[in-house]
Amino acid sequence: MQLEDLSQNTNLRILTIKIIGLILLTILGIRLYHLQIVKGDYYEEKARNQQIRRIPIPAPRGTIFDRNGQILVDSRPTYNIVIANETLKNIDTEERINAYADGLGLDYKFVSERINFLKKQPNFETMVLKESVTSPDIAWVEAHEIEFPELRVEIQPQRNYVHKPLWHTFSVMLAKSVRHNWRSPNSKIFIPATLSAKAVWSSITTNICAVLTVIVKWLWIVADVYKAKSELFRRNPDKIWLRRLTLIYNSPPKANSPIPSPNAEQLFR
Repeated sequence: MQLEDLSQNTNLRILTIKIIGLILLTILGIRLYHLQIVKGDYYEEKARNQQIRRIPIPAPRGTIFDRNGQILVDSRPTYNIVIANETLKNIDTEERINAYADGLGLDYKFVSERINFLKKQPNFETMVLKESVTSPDIAWVEAHEIEFPELRVEIQPQRNYVHKPLWHTFSVMLAKSVRHNWRSPNSKIFIPATLSAKAVWSSITTNICAVLTVIVKWLWIVADVYKAKSELFRRNPDKIWLRRLTLIYNSPPKANSPIPSPNAEQLFR
């Protein structure tokens, strides 16, 4: 029986191992280049979004009193149904859309747009699905808490106008009048047509300041005119035509009365 000498294949085996190792290192290098260079910005932003979490904190506004200490405007709690994105990406959204639309009385297209937009956001983002919900809506969310863990109810403060016919109605009517293109086309002073009730007061304040600025400018011009006229009287007290000119300008004009035309050289002599 002839024995086969395997020592002659050692170099071939070593060469094969080196080639395989080189191929593996090349694949790892290409993969590392793809992760660090090609997709580096994408994964960096994704890692940053997982580290930084933005939590909106509602800031309740203070109470407004009148001079007698009576409350005019305060804040009252309202309830909103929000949906979290943490568990939404791992489930079938079509079933969720139908369940949300039927249970909360929402439009199917509206719920679909909200969920599709939310799925593109980071995992910890939330979005309001329905505002100012009623007791049946809250009861529906609590009853389906195990089935829909991504839904929850949050409290949001809202302004409450005690004297609605006097304060709130006036603000709403003023905002509506502004929205109907309440503006002067030939003037620089105008109020834009699309403003909220909060922005109306800012626009009115700006317009009042502009009107006061125009009035001050006119008063300044009138003061300069009177100052110049006083200077003319001081320099030329014996000019009869100047006194007659002043009487003409300060009194209503008479029929067929000629207006004198003074000489500029005599005026400042």
